Amino acid sequence: MNPQPKDKPFRCKKYRAWVQSLPCVITGRTGAEVVPHHAISVGLGGSTGGKAGDNYLMPLIKVLHQELHNDPEKWEAKHGKQLKFVYETVDQAGDRLPALLRFTTGLEDE
Repeated sequence: MNPQPKDKPFRCKKYRAWVQSLPCVITGRTGAEVVPHHAISVGLGGSTGGKAGDNYLMPLIKVLHQELHNDPEKWEAKHGKQLKFVYETVDQAGDRLPALLRFTTGLEDE
């Protein structure tokens, strides 16, 4: 009996770059200190507990990104749920981002 194939998380380089170009969802800062953060501890990493797909990204400055990885529960108690920020990030894409079609359909570009 063959094991069930594992779903690959959605990955899209253009979408990651676009998220990184946005202001941090907490501070509003822009530029090189912003990184695209994959939501963690929300059951989105597949059966192996890996990194969530790129459709669960939000822009954060590096220091807040590290704080979130150090203690997700404490970070969310202070700032709010990651998924709220992920949804707000996706909502900003509107119809301006061609990668959004791949995001919504799950088609990959890499």
